[in-house]
Amino acid sequence: MKKHVTLQEQKAFEACKALITAYGRGAAGGSIDWSEIEAAYALALEAVPSAAAAWAILEDFGEDELIEDLYNQQPALRRALSDLIPGFEYPDWASRTIGDVCDRVR
Repeated sequence: MKKHVTLQEQKAFEACKALITAYGRGAAGGSIDWSEIEAAYALALEAVPSAAAAWAILEDFGEDELIEDLYNQQPALRRALSDLIPGFEYPDWASRTIGDVCDRVR
């Protein structure tokens, strides 16, 4: 069983839930609110680019590089870590490597 849920997965889940809710109303005899459908698709699109961009940033670094050596000089890395690890806190990850992050998220 998977222990950790990435931000990407959370966003994708929210999008699916919003779609099911909107379509469910229509299936139950109500009218479909197309603005809800559009909002759900927007949530889904947020999930994909965020994770793809975050992975691309991680690939710019070596797996043995320490987070503490990169964190303050690399704003893109800070964002990627926050996107991929829900509840990311620098002190918890400072002594870990890029490889540790990859292992956690995979």
